[in-house]
Amino acid sequence: MTDKLLLIDAEPEGNKSLWAQLERLNTADIDTATDCKQAKEALSLQRYPVILIDRRTVAQAAAWTAEIRRLEREEGWPPAVVLLITDRFEPEKQAARADCRSIGINDIIAAPVRSNELKETLLRWLPEADAEKGLLNKDTVEELLELDDGRHEMVCTLLEMFRQDTPLKIEQIRALREKGDLRLASEVAHSLKSASLSMGMAWFAKWCEELEQACLEDGTREADYAFGQLETAYKASCAAWENLLPGRKVRNL
Repeated sequence: MTDKLLLIDAEPEGNKSLWAQLERLNTADIDTATDCKQAKEALSLQRYPVILIDRRTVAQAAAWTAEIRRLEREEGWPPAVVLLITDRFEPEKQAARADCRSIGINDIIAAPVRSNELKETLLRWLPEADAEKGLLNKDTVEELLELDDGRHEMVCTLLEMFRQDTPLKIEQIRALREKGDLRLASEVAHSLKSASLSMGMAWFAKWCEELEQACLEDGTREADYAFGQLETAYKASCAAWENLLPGRKVRNL
């Protein structure tokens, strides 16, 4: 189901039931951490598509998730999918899930964990967990490179322009949301989505679209979450492009 998962659990060796369920779901490689410090150390060594936090209060999980999200922003990594297993929440309530998303936790699973719910939750989020492999649209990237002269000067120029414009638009969206002008914020998000699609930045465009729709529907929690992903998605997408341009330096405007 997924080839990598980080389990944050104070007593991972004693949680035999959860381990057995994860193994039945073909989760091939599970690393463990007993607290946030160990989790950050593990993340500094490699990327995990999914991070599973077991049996913590929402407040503690939120604090840990905030640290993980901060590290992701600093390093320019695509955000991992963070799932919380807890018996102190009511995951069947839509409002509960929205509250979790607003603080960076993607979803919650009720304890004791049922195999079918664990499977359904992972299946619901795995496409997003695979985001790093789909940062760029392959067809668009190939078209842009084919139009270039082989020295990548055109692509580098386009990236420089994109880097100059995008932070300004992100800040504009922030200001408009603070003023309560969600209609105009959605229009700027739409413009940013179009620009990112033209550069093949599929994952960044996805979050622009999520933000655009949330602003149109006045979904405050959803908009907060989508906006929180923009900067990370932007940096990761630019880095993915630069990895395709060996020997070329794109100015960081």
